[in-house]
Amino acid sequence: MSTLYLSDNGISAEGQKEMDALLQRNRERQERDKAAKLEAEKKAAADKAAKLEAEKKAAADKAAKLEAEKKAAADEAAKLEAEKKAAADAHGPSAQAQQHVDAQVAGLAELLHGLNLSGYLGAASRWCVDNGADAVDDLPDYADDFVDALGLPRIKRDKLLRAIRGKGDPPAGPPPPPPASDPPPAQRKKRWGDGLECPAEGGERTFFPPGFQLTTEVPEAIRAFGHSDAHINKIMEAGQMKADEMMLPKHASCMFSYTEESPLYKMLNYVMRTAGEEADKQLRKYAQYIKHLVTAANCLPNFVGKVYRGMDMHLPNTVYAEDKVITWQSFSSSSRSQYQARNFVETLPGVKLSGSMFVIEACVAKKIEKFSDYPGEQEVLFLPNASFKVSKRLQAQHEKQVELDQLSAYDMENLDVYILTQLS
Repeated sequence: MSTLYLSDNGISAEGQKEMDALLQRNRERQERDKAAKLEAEKKAAADKAAKLEAEKKAAADKAAKLEAEKKAAADEAAKLEAEKKAAADAHGPSAQAQQHVDAQVAGLAELLHGLNLSGYLGAASRWCVDNGADAVDDLPDYADDFVDALGLPRIKRDKLLRAIRGKGDPPAGPPPPPPASDPPPAQRKKRWGDGLECPAEGGERTFFPPGFQLTTEVPEAIRAFGHSDAHINKIMEAGQMKADEMMLPKHASCMFSYTEESPLYKMLNYVMRTAGEEADKQLRKYAQYIKHLVTAANCLPNFVGKVYRGMDMHLPNTVYAEDKVITWQSFSSSSRSQYQARNFVETLPGVKLSGSMFVIEACVAKKIEKFSDYPGEQEVLFLPNASFKVSKRLQAQHEKQVELDQLSAYDMENLDVYILTQLS
């Protein structure tokens, strides 16, 4: 007969052995679970560290890219500054120094500019200063010496002589209505009234897609309008001649090309103010030129003052109703001269003016006559999306004569006169 031995807790030795084995397995499983959990946490920590490292590297790459772009922009700015300085050096004394000389001879710049002789201003100023002339009124008695010193071609010499000697003539009483100058060609008249009949009431138009950048130089941008190589070369040569300390030759060339009497301005401004798929397609084609022209214009300071636009037709009263805000989406031409604007309205028998005249209080416009193919027009250019408020439409003859004082000798009963104030 076998004997059964019990432990103190009443479990047999065999049962105790099985229980110990079970407890051991439980402990081992817990250890494995704990190890697995630690391994998972370790892997998660490693993944997080790797992610942080990747983000850190991406941030470093982005910073390096931004630094490279910043350096490229600085290099480009330095290049432009060098080109600007070279252009200024090529055109003689600085603007400040030239202004100092010009300021000593009252009326000289205006005289030469009116005869398209602005290129001789430096030499003319120096002659006046060297010989003690303080104003153009001092020149009539010395006209021959003065003109000979400039070395002008014969026709230009004779024109300047007549202008200077005319300064010495005594006044002959109240002036008659100013004689009409040679009327501008029909196409030129259309240019100055271009877009006036259809101002936008819906605000600005977008001409450049997001991220737009210049990818072509000025000659190629002009070529988009069908210009020949010979024509483009002529434009670029004109830019070289007209460039100054404010505007590089390429910018002056672009500005000159816009002022020419060619299909360019008509093609450009038509698509800039016309909606539709075909116009949008053409806009994309001309976008490089628009960007170049805006860049060129922004080299110049803002012009603030009165300018004038004339056209030889009447508009419905609703188009420019008082207090209405309108936008000229395309480039728009105006003149500092009432006489020049008069050339673009209709002159009827009996010294009468007919059409529409706009008197504009400009605040963000550009005086571009120096870079124009027609400097005598004294052009002031409004950039795209210029907005205006119609302040008033003048009705009475005496109101028109006060506002257009240089044209007061004309009968303006048939001339519609609008007063506009530029907003932006």
